[in-house]
Amino acid sequence: MMAHTNNQNRPFALVLLAAVLAISPRVSAVLSNQNTMTVGVSAFTTAAKNGESPATSGQTTGPLYVRERADNESPERPELQVQAFMTFDLSSLAGLDVASAVLMMHETNKLNNVNSADMFIARVVEAWNTSGMLPVYGEPSVDGLESAGPDGTDVADTAFFGNNGPASAGPVVSIDHQFDMTAWVTQWLADPSSNHGVRLHMEDAFAGATFFDSAGPDAPRLVVTFAVPEPATTLLVPLGLAALAVRSPRRRHAAA
Repeated sequence: MMAHTNNQNRPFALVLLAAVLAISPRVSAVLSNQNTMTVGVSAFTTAAKNGESPATSGQTTGPLYVRERADNESPERPELQVQAFMTFDLSSLAGLDVASAVLMMHETNKLNNVNSADMFIARVVEAWNTSGMLPVYGEPSVDGLESAGPDGTDVADTAFFGNNGPASAGPVVSIDHQFDMTAWVTQWLADPSSNHGVRLHMEDAFAGATFFDSAGPDAPRLVVTFAVPEPATTLLVPLGLAALAVRSPRRRHAAA
């Protein structure tokens, strides 16, 4: 009679265990957490149109800025046309399930309180921050959406980054800029050799923008969000196994 009772209990426990195992992946997904990590600039420099860089490649302190001049305004001053280049060391993100990566930059100064101009960001596709190499100024096209120029450091995926502020504002300003770099960061993590950072430039105008020092409290940075699944499956499996013995006290009691 006791054997008959055990056979009745065992199918129930096995069904319960199967149900627990079936739902555990879904529960794991629901219980996953998201953590945030900040990645600072690993190298930056600027490149002027005359081919000379006013900063040093690999420099990690000092102002980061961009500026531009209209074609009919002091064309003999190419050193006043400047683009900015930045890279980020993503080694701390290796193996993580990155959900988002947002570039945060804080603008502190615009060149004047007369003009306003748009800024553009692009993914750099060739090395510039290795020993002895500096980036080269690339001539933007008329609409500001693509990089041209035969000798400029190559870029791709040029996109609107932000405006340097109202024409009447400044020269001191406080403007936060954000740009979603999730797709680029994901690509760089999949192929680290393709990570050459980004370039900032302005459209054709007598304008400029300065950002906080790369080592300051509001330095340019990537804010990365990544998923961290809870070990829900590990917790649920023992629960299911415990179901196999859920009636064992009753069996022992019956045997007594």
